Amino acid sequence: MEEVGTGSMGSLLDETVEQRARIAEFFSSFFRGPRTDELLSAFPSVEASLGAILDALGIPSGEAEEPHPPLVAGTPLEAEFAKLFYGVGDGNVPLSESVWTNEFGLMCQESFAGMRALYARKGFAPAPGASQEADTLPLELAFGAILMRSGDREGERELFLGHASPLAKSVADAALGKACTSLTKPVFHALKRFAVAEETLLAGCRMHQRNA
Repeated sequence: MEEVGTGSMGSLLDETVEQRARIAEFFSSFFRGPRTDELLSAFPSVEASLGAILDALGIPSGEAEEPHPPLVAGTPLEAEFAKLFYGVGDGNVPLSESVWTNEFGLMCQESFAGMRALYARKGFAPAPGASQEADTLPLELAFGAILMRSGDREGERELFLGHASPLAKSVADAALGKACTSLTKPVFHALKRFAVAEETLLAGCRMHQRNA
């Protein structure tokens, strides 16, 4: 496998563990809430870290790098978030993986069972009351940060290549296709870029190991 930046895919994974874990935690917290001023103040750092990783991978930033006003907590942002994710029918962007991956758009289906099995194998226990959220984007990304910091690359690959990255891209694309504004649009652009970066890093590292 070709080297990326100053090292291989594997070394880039190692060098960016904490940055990627913090990015995953930011998105997990954003979608879980509350979306506080303290949380949103971390977004410039998220964008900077993500931009550096994408640059190392040779992935262009595109329109996501266009200047935008700072994210601001409060009623306007919450109203837009609620319209996107808590609406009904065509107005609702699902955060559950099962809704995206079964033909009837139902929750708690095959993806739900798959994530529960993955959590069990890795000794991860969702918080009390979160048992029905096993395949939701916030919980998958929170779990992803744990896997990153533990150095469990096989777990990362299974999670991100099979679950979290496809879900994140589906959520981001759907939200960007709605009438979202600068209140939330930068987050969805960054979420999609993060999903692409994880897929590139983890798939590339696996290919490098196979070819070694």
